Amino acid sequence: MTIEFNCPYCKSLIRVPDSARGGKGKCPKCSTRLTVPKSSTVKPIELPLAGKPVQVERPVEQPRDDQPREIENFFDPHYDPRKPDSSLPAETVPAPQSLPGEFPDEFSEELPRESPDLSSTPAIRKKVSLLKKLGRGLWMIPVGVGLVLCAGFGWYVWQEYQSERLGGELTAEAADELELPPLLIEKWSIQQPPDEVQTLLSELEKSPVPLLSSLMQVQLRGSSRGILVHLDKGESARFYRVEVGGNPPLTKFIAKHAADFEQQRVKEVERAATQFAIEYRKVIAKKAEQSSLTGFRNSMALPALVRGMGHQVVATHGRTIYPCVYEDREGGLYFLLPPDVKAFEISGRKHADGSVPFPAIYKVTVTGLMKVPAKTGEGSTDKSKTKKSKGKPGPVFKRSDEAEEKMDPEDDAAMKKKNE
Repeated sequence: MTIEFNCPYCKSLIRVPDSARGGKGKCPKCSTRLTVPKSSTVKPIELPLAGKPVQVERPVEQPRDDQPREIENFFDPHYDPRKPDSSLPAETVPAPQSLPGEFPDEFSEELPRESPDLSSTPAIRKKVSLLKKLGRGLWMIPVGVGLVLCAGFGWYVWQEYQSERLGGELTAEAADELELPPLLIEKWSIQQPPDEVQTLLSELEKSPVPLLSSLMQVQLRGSSRGILVHLDKGESARFYRVEVGGNPPLTKFIAKHAADFEQQRVKEVERAATQFAIEYRKVIAKKAEQSSLTGFRNSMALPALVRGMGHQVVATHGRTIYPCVYEDREGGLYFLLPPDVKAFEISGRKHADGSVPFPAIYKVTVTGLMKVPAKTGEGSTDKSKTKKSKGKPGPVFKRSDEAEEKMDPEDDAAMKKKNE
């Protein structure tokens, strides 16, 4: 007795002995592991009724892949239907005798086999189509992540730009009279022999050099410690103090660049002071007129009266440019402008090399008059005289409001003489 059934995957007809009922094997064609049914699933051919012979034309059998396979092919784990062993006839190989549900020992382990082509079924085709669609959409994930990161970085850069963006509006206060303390250019900043520097300072103490204009009155006076630079307004000018402390981006910019600006200012004052000593010796020797020293008002005196930021800005009113003439400890910037100015602009100063380190323009509105402190009494002046220097040299260019406490009696006498 034999059991005939079709492979559920490749539809090949398989014939096995009745003893293999319920057992497991692999299809001789597609090598798929399958279970032998308990009875034949192929319907037998109906025989004609007795006494009525029927002639059945049998078609010429052609070699087909769905021909019944012999049992040895079904149970042979090493059988490859694509490379049949034609050296021995199939009918000479005895069928293995196995009990139902039992297979040879070599079937105890899972044997490697080729996966059947399941893409032809509708369910599999649907899943494959879905996977392809998902695969085509996977590239959008990194692109989306990249866009999110770029947006976050752009937002951060924009916030930083907003926090550091310069330009806008500032306020200023006016004053008709101000007593600004003089600035001291230390004598060791003059790159000349010490004896010549001392001679220059002595002559400058006896004969101060005035550098006058309609806007400002600048005076260079010698002292034992260096050159004192005095500033007062001219006949047709007024002081205007610009407040920069209330503008966070500007304050942040100044704090970031103050050291570099100050270093540049110090170098320029040092070069100008050395050149002034050379030119002033010519004036002493009657080889040049005192008017030849006028240019040192802008190159030496004004840079000595400000700090790094004041050295980088100018004021513009109409078509005239005005330099910054003073800078106090609070960072206030002082300009000398005509008395009737209600608004002006401050911007970066263009240097000789064409650079503009301060890249911004601010509109300044004059809001009123400045609160000028009362004049210092004589008692406080005497108190400042009693303060003594520690004897150690300070910075090359010291602010007058810091250096005034270290002035010796000769400097105080020179200042009194100027005031008188």
